[in-house]
Amino acid sequence: TYYLEVTGDIVSTATSGLIYTIQALDITQVKRVGTNDIVDPGVTAVNANALTVQTGSLVITGNSSAAAVNVVAGQSNQTTFGTWNFTSGAGEGVNLTTITVGTTAGVTGNVFKDFELWIDGAKKSQDTSTTISPTAANLTTGVAFNITGGYTVPAAQTALVEVKGKIVTGAAAG
Repeated sequence: TYYLEVTGDIVSTATSGLIYTIQALDITQVKRVGTNDIVDPGVTAVNANALTVQTGSLVITGNSSAAAVNVVAGQSNQTTFGTWNFTSGAGEGVNLTTITVGTTAGVTGNVFKDFELWIDGAKKSQDTSTTISPTAANLTTGVAFNITGGYTVPAAQTALVEVKGKIVTGAAAG
C-alpha cells in the first residue's frame, strides 16, 4: 500500500466555519514496471478528508496573579516589568516570531536597559543595548524582540510572557 499526500495552504480570506474538500482525486495514468507501457489503472475517483476552517486567534491579557513591583534605580538584578498571558484559539496554535514592547507616555530619558523576553520560564530574546531610551520617538514603537525559530502556543493553550530588565541609575522615581 502506498499513500499519496496532497498539501497546500488555506488562503487568509477563507471563511471560518466553511468545510473544504479536495474532490474527485483520480489517477488516470500509470507506468507499469514490467511492460514499461502507460495505462489507465481504472481507479474510481475518491474524495479526500474534509477540512473545516477555523479562525486563528490570540488573546493577550495582563497576568492578574503578578504583584506590582517597587524597584530601586541602578540595582544589578533583573526586574520583571510586566507579565501577560497569551492564549491561542481553539482552532489552531499560533507561532510567535516578534513581540514589541513599549513604555507608557510620560516616561522619557535613559531609564531602562538590558531588556529580556521570557516565555514560559525560558529566555527567548534580549536587547543588551547600553540603555533603552523611551523618548517621544520610540514611546509608541517600543523594543522589538525577535524570537529565533518562533515560539508556538498550541491550540487552546496559554503561554506566560514576561519582560525583564534593569532600571538605570539616576532614573527618576515615580
